[in-house]
Amino acid sequence: MIKKNIPNAITCIRILFAFIILFVEIRTINFILLYTFCIVSDLLDGYLARKFDCANKFGSILDSTADFIFLFVMMIRFIPMIDGPNWIFTWMGFIFILRLISLFIAGCRYHTFVFLHTYLNKGTGFLIAMCPLLILILNIEQLALIICSIASLATIEELLINGTSKSLERNVKSIKQMN
Repeated sequence: MIKKNIPNAITCIRILFAFIILFVEIRTINFILLYTFCIVSDLLDGYLARKFDCANKFGSILDSTADFIFLFVMMIRFIPMIDGPNWIFTWMGFIFILRLISLFIAGCRYHTFVFLHTYLNKGTGFLIAMCPLLILILNIEQLALIICSIASLATIEELLINGTSKSLERNVKSIKQMN
């Protein structure tokens, strides 16, 4: 029975650590450790939920919430550090507005917040999580172009799925797979 609680406990710790990251100085060992734990735990909780055969709706919602909180915290911490052209911020704002519209549509249709686990959403999250490493090999414009392109596709796909699917399926992998 305790085994079945481990994935959700890991996810809850990720949420706590994400909030702690708000107050930890960037470029310190504490930041790196917290950041690394959040990334690794995101991979680990889902794997353990499947391995222990305890994946469920609550865990899926909790994982999506933890992902959202972590990415939001990362944006709060890193956007002020971006010294790039205005088109980056405009594009990010456009993506954010479309995400809000998608959440609103899903909220109206399904009476709940919906974050889908599509391949494009996972890819976007992965790229955002890897930003501290990718910025070592790409300039800010290149990185923004790649991430904003994938994030735009993911956002449009999620908006279309939320607006047209017959029923809620959080684990839909792509628009091709929807019911």
